[in-house]
Amino acid sequence: MSWIRKHRKKLLITAGVAGVGYICYRCIKAHYTRVQQGEAQLSMMRKAELRAESQMQSHFQVVQQISDTSALSSVLPHLKSQLFDQIDLSDLTGRLFQGKDSPHMLSAKEKLELWENLKILSFTRAFSSLCSLSLMVLLMRVQMNVLARHVYINTARDISVMRPVDQRGGLSMKFQQSYLAFAEYLPHEGLHKLIKDIKSAVEEVLGVKTLRESCSVEDLRQIFASIMKGLRFNKTTWLVYMLPREMKLSFELLSKSMSVDGTAYANEYLSFQNDERMQHILEETRAILDSKEFEEILVLSVAIMIDQVAVGFEDLYQGWKTTSIPLAKLIPHVAHSAESLLDQPDNNRFIQNVINNPELQSFCAMVYAAGEHQID
Repeated sequence: MSWIRKHRKKLLITAGVAGVGYICYRCIKAHYTRVQQGEAQLSMMRKAELRAESQMQSHFQVVQQISDTSALSSVLPHLKSQLFDQIDLSDLTGRLFQGKDSPHMLSAKEKLELWENLKILSFTRAFSSLCSLSLMVLLMRVQMNVLARHVYINTARDISVMRPVDQRGGLSMKFQQSYLAFAEYLPHEGLHKLIKDIKSAVEEVLGVKTLRESCSVEDLRQIFASIMKGLRFNKTTWLVYMLPREMKLSFELLSKSMSVDGTAYANEYLSFQNDERMQHILEETRAILDSKEFEEILVLSVAIMIDQVAVGFEDLYQGWKTTSIPLAKLIPHVAHSAESLLDQPDNNRFIQNVINNPELQSFCAMVYAAGEHQID
């Protein structure tokens, strides 16, 4: 006791220090526990975000593949048949062959007029194939990405509120098919307007060029570029070629659609066009197709295809062992180029070069991701 009394002050200080130290230890331990729990929670959240991002990326890639294969393959035959029906060269070529076999049948003036018409129509067919193909590739990409995003959003909302399967308000398969049926507007109705406008641009560019005028590959490239420039200058909007003004499809177009089999369910498909959700998706699609970004990607896609057409003619010129030939000699080859332009996607180097372009990929990613913030 004497020792305790003697060292009481030191003992009290030591006890106080020990108490404070213990309290600090408990606080620090509690803090680190909370930090560890927070880090674990953040780690789980990051893993969940990475998993969701990976799933969305996989979904996005699948959507692009479907767009470039099955969806595009379904509409290309319609586009090709309609274009070749509307720009039929058989009558002109048949009359020229008759005039060649029987010179007395055609006067020099008549032959010149036939060749001039063939020149205009051949370049119109080639550039219409090139331009309509670019429009169709981009239209399918926009439609597929808009639709995929809305399907994703609806599915995410249903899951987030734990709604029973039979009560979920997702977009039905028939709803999706009705929306995708709008792709038929371009080959069956919009194409006629596009050909008319392209023919006017071709006449402006080629009207001053004679049949005997020498033409190199670079001259040919410049001709196509000038046609595109004239088309852009004269047109009001690209939208008129891709979607109907009233945003409704006729019974005939629905029956021809890649999505609708026969006419048994035509009335049901037509009813979707008055659906509020359908109008919302169509208005969103219209805004994208009428945007500056879309036009920039379209111009780029057309330029890529012009380059590919020029590559094909470079091989032709090498076979002829010349760098320049009369324009008249090129006309049959220009007309024939429309055939390869509208081949199926798997064997179509024009399509492959467009869809592999990084700027198109970025544009499609922007369209796909544009509405992620709408998920509640």
